[in-house]
Amino acid sequence: MEPIVSLPHLELKLTLNKQFTPKMSALLGFVITFLALSVALGSATSAKIPEFIKSMKCADCSMNKDCDIETTGFYCPLDVDRVEIHYNPDGNISTGLGYLADCMAPHYYFYNKKSISHICCFWSPVIGCRQVRNLGAQKAPCDTCANWNWSPNLHHVGCPCQEKEGTKRKKKKGKGSSTKLTHCGIVSMIVIHLVQQMICQPLLLKQ
Repeated sequence: MEPIVSLPHLELKLTLNKQFTPKMSALLGFVITFLALSVALGSATSAKIPEFIKSMKCADCSMNKDCDIETTGFYCPLDVDRVEIHYNPDGNISTGLGYLADCMAPHYYFYNKKSISHICCFWSPVIGCRQVRNLGAQKAPCDTCANWNWSPNLHHVGCPCQEKEGTKRKKKKGKGSSTKLTHCGIVSMIVIHLVQQMICQPLLLKQ
């Protein structure tokens, strides 16, 4: 026999518990399941990144924002690093590079699954001019990867950068302003010289 509760506020409390307990249980179960899946996915994502990848990072290449790229390639200053980078035209295996995929051109990968010892430059129309650096290596500014004197007839040693149209217009505008200032300076010097001549000539005649 169920106990009879005569107090009105206790009867109301029991009624509320009967109505909301299943919903609260379902919500609690959903939260627990969601958290478990999040932890599992996080562990799986972390497991996909090999240890040698974690010893490298994408360098800050914001200074290369005006570098316009039309081709795809890479360059490593050191031969020992250059042999580690290979290209696979049949498939994009950059998907296994983790966060380094943001600064490596598509289809490039580490052949021996070893990290580079210093830096390597990568470029493509999508990523622009980027740099991968070993965490333990001496820092090298990312603009060392940008080759602004690139020519198709020469073997380039960095990103084949071409100036973006907006940058060219700004530089031309700045150059014109500089030329105007130079002209003003020359005119001022001529005027000062003429004034000096006008003052000094009468004095010389009096002597």
